[in-house]
Amino acid sequence: MIPAPFAPVNNHNSNLTQPAHRHIDLLGDMHLQRQILEHWINHLSDALMPVPGPYNPLKSIFVPIAYVGAEQPASSSSGYVALFYLICASSAFHLSANTDDSKQSSEFMTLALSHHNEGIRHLQNNLAKDDVSERESVLASLLVCLMYEPVTVEQNFWRNHLRGASQWLRKIDGCSLIQTESMAILYQMFASTAIFLRSQMISSEAALSECISYDTGLFSGTYHLHRIFGLPKRLLETVSDIIEIAARSRRQASDDRRSPTQLISTQELDKRELELYLCAPEYPEDFTSKAENGLIYHHSYIFYFALIIYFKRVLRKLPLHEVQLLIDQAFDHIEALKAYTSRPFTPLTWPVAVIFFELEDAALQKRAMEWLEFIIKRSTLSVWERAQALFPAFWARRQDPGCEDMQWDVFLDDPSVHGIMMF
Repeated sequence: MIPAPFAPVNNHNSNLTQPAHRHIDLLGDMHLQRQILEHWINHLSDALMPVPGPYNPLKSIFVPIAYVGAEQPASSSSGYVALFYLICASSAFHLSANTDDSKQSSEFMTLALSHHNEGIRHLQNNLAKDDVSERESVLASLLVCLMYEPVTVEQNFWRNHLRGASQWLRKIDGCSLIQTESMAILYQMFASTAIFLRSQMISSEAALSECISYDTGLFSGTYHLHRIFGLPKRLLETVSDIIEIAARSRRQASDDRRSPTQLISTQELDKRELELYLCAPEYPEDFTSKAENGLIYHHSYIFYFALIIYFKRVLRKLPLHEVQLLIDQAFDHIEALKAYTSRPFTPLTWPVAVIFFELEDAALQKRAMEWLEFIIKRSTLSVWERAQALFPAFWARRQDPGCEDMQWDVFLDDPSVHGIMMF
């Protein structure tokens, strides 16, 4: 629940009374600050999401929380205040990167760094004290931190923020995070992000479940990510299971030098693959418009094909040619996305990257690069610009002797590779 921004300072005309100094009063150049928040509302909040529009939680949940923080006394520190500054920082970073005027770009960057420092300071304060009433705003702030990676050109912010969020979540009762609809949405967003990020670390100790905190058992109530991400619940639960198996299998294989496929019976793999094929999404008809239904439908099928491809390549260790027909079908859905909205948007990077990394056919690789040109322009997110160089670099690496069947998470673990955050 979002509290009142502040208590009245006296009983006379309390509805008109405002604190002399609120966080919003400390912002300085209001012309630039107004542009920053306007940019979040008009562009960036949609550009960061697979399904833009009125149900986007970056508007409907995050902005009301940030308003509370903006209105709180300047001397106060809360998760609400942290979120206010972190939203401002994210939007200012993005404006700086996408403004042609060098002077204005520099001004936005200065503001972005200032807001970032303030946001992180307030977030750290409130992570440490863990006030139950602040948990919704703290979780929202942690999510915005994880979103810095697609907005900025900085490398591996997400690993630090995921580690910090997991340490915080391990200390608290997960049930307290799903007491309201908005908290449940935030928790589902965080848990799904953590699940996909695990796949980039399956060769490391950090990928084990005790190192990354999330609990899909807390999804027992209303499930929201189908509408928000185009991600059906059973696909998310399945990918969580598969990444868990992959992480533990890779770890065991490293310890005893056996192939991961020897640690899972062929019969069990066949059963799981059969179940995967049966997870084909239905066409959604319970959302607000045909365009929204179509967008969610295609996002769902991109996840579906990416999950089967991931299973075959990572758990079954099948050669590339075994997944090319699946990739060809997935492309129909990836390329169809552009027809359903004129708003800025972005698919989650994980399913698209899983598909593109495994491309073998030169014609499909060309189509992938053409689609990247489209999504760079539509989303304006730097993550896709980095992907534009990353995928061809990986395809080229696979041409090297002994690297023909290299797994993409091994490639991304190379310190010389400028990777992307896949979620």
